[in-house]
Amino acid sequence: MKYYLLPHPFKQNENVIFGDLKIDKRVWEDFNNPKSNIPIVKREIIVAKNYARSTEDLESLVKDYENSLNKKQADLISRAKFNAYSDLGIGLSASYLLYYCIPEPAMNLINNFLQVIGDPYVGTMAKISLCAIPAVFSIVKNVGIPFGDVLGIGRKRSKIYKLNELEKPYKEKKRLINLFGLDIKEKLVKDISDLAGQFKGTETKKELLNLNSGYAFSDSHLNKVIETAEKENLPYGKIQQLIDMKEDITAHRENNFKFAPLKVVYSGKQADNLESFLNKSKKLREKIIIEYKTITNTNTITNITNDLEKLFGMVSRYDFGDTNNINDRGFLKEFYYGLYILMGSENEKILKKGKK
Repeated sequence: MKYYLLPHPFKQNENVIFGDLKIDKRVWEDFNNPKSNIPIVKREIIVAKNYARSTEDLESLVKDYENSLNKKQADLISRAKFNAYSDLGIGLSASYLLYYCIPEPAMNLINNFLQVIGDPYVGTMAKISLCAIPAVFSIVKNVGIPFGDVLGIGRKRSKIYKLNELEKPYKEKKRLINLFGLDIKEKLVKDISDLAGQFKGTETKKELLNLNSGYAFSDSHLNKVIETAEKENLPYGKIQQLIDMKEDITAHRENNFKFAPLKVVYSGKQADNLESFLNKSKKLREKIIIEYKTITNTNTITNITNDLEKLFGMVSRYDFGDTNNINDRGFLKEFYYGLYILMGSENEKILKKGKK
């Protein structure tokens, strides 16, 4: 996951975080699965040197941004679910009102027409069937019919089921975000103990348990476990498990045994290009802030929109290495492009109101 620390586009001396909260489904599946290794998640924030802040401040800002972004995405699904339940309620209510509110003359007309068949109950059944149409349609659409998958009207094809499935990742992401930056040694010890259980009656098991003694995760200790397994002529698959364990522990050690620690990047191509862009765009960005503070008419918004277009043109000259697709703008360019589109649409709304 990659983020950028940027100056606030419309406020002086304030910063914003922008990036993309991409967490692969396999991350929380592996994290929740005791048989899987703890996943290694990389999080980094690109910061220009003249915007340097403490790692603690940046960690707090990024985590707030991650929670906010995840909540916004989850809220969209919640609103869609609310609309689906509202739709269901409207369908049921419509059927109820139809049943009790069909004018008697209209019902008599239906009865007289249908009772030519000779069945005195046909009129009542016709009324029930007619009134049930909104409820049945709404139930099929939003909830689904049990065992109706063969007919294409089952629960898994319903709107609410699909929305519930879409909502699950955001619940898992929320839980993972709260774990970002936390120590994982205890979980690592538990995973190693579980792994040792697969080596019953061997010296390898003893060596695995020795790893947990004082968190002895050095290369020499890890190599000793593998060497012991090889001396015992354990199956290739078992030895490979230990090799994989060593690679994972080595990677976690590089992260100081933290889960998804935030890496702050002050140098390199991306950070250098960010600093260059911010320095060259300083006067234009300050002009936009002044214009935003003094919005009085559509001309001011037009000026801001034009200046944001220039800002987007400036940032487009830089390569931030966050996309391999020539048609993809990347996070940073997307940020300023989004502001340009936003102000342009606001300008159009104000112009339309003025015409009215």
